[in-house]
Parts: sequence; C-alpha cells; structure tokens
Amino acid sequence: MVRIIRSSTVKNKKKIIFVFPTNRKKLIGEVRRRVTPDNGLYGLNHLQGSFDIETVEVSTVWERILNLLLLPVTIFFNSEHTRLNLGRMILALYESGSADLAVTCVDSVSKAACLLKKFGIMRQHLVCMAGNVLDGTERLIFLHRWLLSGADLIVTHAPVDQEKLTGLGLRNGVCIPVGSDASFYQKHANSEFPASPARGRIQNLKLVVSIGADRDRDYQTLFLAASQLPQLKFIVCCGRKNVESLKIPDNVDVRTGVSSTETKNILAKAELIVIPLKETYRASGQLAMLDAMLIGKPVIVSRTRGTVESYGLIDKKHILLSQPEDAEDLVRDIKNLQSSRKLRQNLGEAGRKLALGYTTMKYAEKLKKIILASD
Repeated sequence: MVRIIRSSTVKNKKKIIFVFPTNRKKLIGEVRRRVTPDNGLYGLNHLQGSFDIETVEVSTVWERILNLLLLPVTIFFNSEHTRLNLGRMILALYESGSADLAVTCVDSVSKAACLLKKFGIMRQHLVCMAGNVLDGTERLIFLHRWLLSGADLIVTHAPVDQEKLTGLGLRNGVCIPVGSDASFYQKHANSEFPASPARGRIQNLKLVVSIGADRDRDYQTLFLAASQLPQLKFIVCCGRKNVESLKIPDNVDVRTGVSSTETKNILAKAELIVIPLKETYRASGQLAMLDAMLIGKPVIVSRTRGTVESYGLIDKKHILLSQPEDAEDLVRDIKNLQSSRKLRQNLGEAGRKLALGYTTMKYAEKLKKIILASD
C-alpha cells in the first residue's frame, strides 16, 4: 500500500520526508539516467548527503478511496484549481511518522498536510511549497487562513504569492523562485540537434517555439500573432486542453505528449522562444522560461507579475516583455527579434547568465538553509 524510497542513508542526520502529489519513483530514475531534468524534484536530489531523505510511493487505489471518504472534510478547503490530497498525506504519514521534518511539494499535498497539522495528527516540522496560495475561488477565506497557519513555513515561488500570505495576516512565508536543471539544459546551449526525417523540413524555416501545459498559458494570443506572421514556422509543445477550443493557424504545429528530451531538442532548433501567459497573479511560466534561457535562446515572455518580479527581469536586457493578451504587441516583439541578430545574441547571453543564478541546485541550497534553521 505504501512504499518508502530512501534517497540517502546518512546516519545521525535530520530525517526528512518529501511528499509529492504523485509517485516520483519513475522520475527519480529518469533523473539519475539524465533523460529528464530534475525540475520536478524541488531540490531533493541535491540535498542527498546532507540529510536522511525519504520519498513515499503510495497505492493510488487507496489514495482515491481515502480521498472519497474524506471529501466531507476537505470540500470546505477545496477551490477550483486545488483539491486537498488528504488520502496521500495520510498514507505518507502512516509509514514515515518518525521523520523530523516533512517537505510537501505542490498545493494539494501542502494544504492537506496543514490540515493534519491543525488537527494534531501530524507533529513533524512542516515546510510547505505553495505555487498558488489563493486562486480567488476559495470558499470562506477565514478557513484558508486558519488552514495555512498550520505550516511552520510556506515556501512560495513568486513575490505576488508572498503578498497573498501577508494579506491573510500570515508571517510564515518565504519566497524562493523555482530553478531549472542546468546540467540537463546548459550543456546543449547553442548546439545543433539533427531533425528527425519526418520533421527535417523545419531546419530551413525561421522557427518560433513555445512550450508549457499549465492553465496560465495564453495560446490564443500566440495563435493570433502567428496568423499575422505566415512567413514563420511555430511549434507549440503543450497539453490537449490548452488548445482544444482554439483555431490553430496553418503555420503552427501543435505537439502534445512531448518528452523532455524532445522538448529540449525542439528548443535548441528554435530561433526564439515565446512563453505567452495570462495574468493570474501567481507563479507561472517560470521553468519554461529558464529552460529556454539555459539553452541560450532569446525569450519573449508575457509581462506577468509572477514571472517578472520573481527574477527581476528587465525588458530588452534579459528578455523581451510582451503585454499579456496583446497579439499586436507580441507581433512587434517577434519582428524586433527577427530583424536584429545582435538583439537575439545579447538576450541569449544575458538570459543564460541570469538563469544560471536560478538552478535547481541553488534552489536546494536555499531550501537547505531553511531546513537547518528549523532546528
């Protein structure tokens, strides 16, 4: 029903349990084989050797059963975009109750852990990662204030989310912007990847690439811009839901279910990268932007608070900042990059330098300081 994966066998060190919203055994194996970036481990692999670390693999069947049985409890704390995964958190505690500290990654398990802590069921020091403190659809805000106060520390990934905590009257937050896997992306910076025979035709076209499947992506604006730039080829790597109701222009190739390695190869072929975002006042688009920067590509990203403020982005220095949901402004930015090789080169170099300051290793270093300070 529950299986513990020990990532470190360090003795006499603080014992830490990492709880993810899904099982991570496969991802951990792929990271070790270097076939996928370690972005989804939230620094776990870089903390090995410093702590006695465990991750939990739970039975998804029992997880679903418990979540169904506990729905009357969690329904008051659920929102449109976050459902408390209380079943997974309970199963995790069942086998790891001796841990000194729990690190919960992503809101569904983080808020579930807060609830267990408030009820006195969970006694470990609790560090929660929150990518979406409030999404505006919560019922009874005072309950969420009470819930989030259960964490000893809440790690947000954007200053705008930190503001939400402050607005709730909470002082248990710290902002650590997420980082990308430099060893996975940077070693291929400015390198050429052979196109597959079926897709070899894209080599001779000016290529614009966009990646990302989260709910904040604004592919409608990107498609409107692409329709005004028929001389360019666009590749969009995303989820089916991102584009299911959108009209896709003829010069846009939408690809779903793309692996990390293939995404990296596509990014390496691109002349420029566009990350179109809606302003949702939360951390979004960060990893896609950093991935592209590490490869050394010039990037256009929507001027949203969750991205711009997290990394101190300066327009025309690190990146081009486009107005959210403004296709005309996006077209102008793409044309500016297309017409200036020097601007593309300068942004690629400056962007890579900035991204190297926000890697998964540096994220782990900041997380380590927090964990050590919890003694």
